[in-house]
Amino acid sequence: MDLFTFSGININSSFQRSTRIDNETSSDFLKSYIFHDTSKKVLDQIANSITNTNQSAFTLTGPYGTGKSSLGLFLKGLISKNDNIRKQAEKISNYNSRHTFHKMFISKKWLVLNLIGSKKDPLESITEQIDETIKNNWIFTKTSHTS
Repeated sequence: MDLFTFSGININSSFQRSTRIDNETSSDFLKSYIFHDTSKKVLDQIANSITNTNQSAFTLTGPYGTGKSSLGLFLKGLISKNDNIRKQAEKISNYNSRHTFHKMFISKKWLVLNLIGSKKDPLESITEQIDETIKNNWIFTKTSHTS
């Protein structure tokens, strides 16, 4: 962990970069991520809204640098197929089977579409990402694949 000193204040270098939500959630990212109360409230509100209202689309807005993309990357860690990453994120979050968030997200299987803004047609970007995600994550076994 690199530290920079400015006027006697140490700043961890991982907090000086922007986060790309299309990156994979790494163990190093999770080690430096601070899951603060505001982030927990946001994820809890999303889970409660899904449970109580069937709302299933959400927009996170806020000023640049407030952690929206980092929260998205952390959420990817919480629902990751990689057991080590998911368990590390769960430990940081303190979510367990009693929490609504755990019931709505962690206990279910998810496919993540890694989309970021671009000049490309949004429908084309979404379609390509769905195709790529299915190709990279769809697992056929002898018993599940029929000819």
